[in-house]
Amino acid sequence: MKTFFTSIFPGGRKVFVLLTGILFLLLSFSSFAQIHGTYTVGAGGNYATIQAAADDLHAQGVSGPVIFNILSGMYDEQVELNSIPGASETDTITFQSVSGDSTDVVVQYANATSNDNYVIKLDSAAYVTFRSITFRSMHSTYARVVVLEGVTDHVTFSHCVLKGSYYPYGDVNRTIVYSIKRLRSLTLENNDFTQGSRGIYLDGAWNDTILTEIRNNRFDSLGNIAIFVSAADAPVISGNEITHGDYGIWLNHSKGSTSIIKNNIDVNLTGIELYNFNSTDGEEALITNNMIALNRADVTNPGNGGIYLSGSDH
Repeated sequence: MKTFFTSIFPGGRKVFVLLTGILFLLLSFSSFAQIHGTYTVGAGGNYATIQAAADDLHAQGVSGPVIFNILSGMYDEQVELNSIPGASETDTITFQSVSGDSTDVVVQYANATSNDNYVIKLDSAAYVTFRSITFRSMHSTYARVVVLEGVTDHVTFSHCVLKGSYYPYGDVNRTIVYSIKRLRSLTLENNDFTQGSRGIYLDGAWNDTILTEIRNNRFDSLGNIAIFVSAADAPVISGNEITHGDYGIWLNHSKGSTSIIKNNIDVNLTGIELYNFNSTDGEEALITNNMIALNRADVTNPGNGGIYLSGSDH
């Protein structure tokens, strides 16, 4: 039933204000209320899928820290997370397995073409953490798992399983974590990288990719390179266990106070390679306490070896 507010003015003219119109406006404003707090993703939860939660973040933004607890199960979906209004150092977004076990929540997708070659894509996302989740590509050729685009800032993957498709040679389409854009801060810690051509391929394209940390990860069953980083400013790569593949850690055209420490590397050709690495006095690279074993290095090839430097200083 419609309700009216009536006001009688001199001359007998009545002005009617339709309260339902006011209510409509109030509801319209409330629909843009930013979200905060803890929510559940999965059957019977606040959101049926991870993408549904992401869509709500895009539409409403956040006004405080947000946690999405994901119920155990298989999620057959492709996830895209873009810039989120309100996200900040204090108002962060976390997606995590409610059980704390990465094997309990599996997000998988069969990437059909090179144009949609990802399980999860972050495009200009900021202050987002993914914790204790398995992300798995189900395609044998287009098998990227995580793709970072735009200017990604303060993104963390922690205690996750990232699984692609094994390929014995270099192939960007079968790279587990892939980006050719600027990254202001990226943390990859305590994850399992398995089955792929390359584990991590980050090319800042001369835009100063800043890697906060790549630490305490396990790289297994990769055909080509475990960690490739180009155009980085002061990356920290420490405590990683790398087995199989041809190359362990490869830095190209990077600079700053780089730390490569306490990595355990067991590969075929080269353990650590710095190519055109340039820094300045006071910002020298530190490479120390790494254990390197080579299985079939060609001693006649000057590019093979435990640690290989080319065109680098400091």
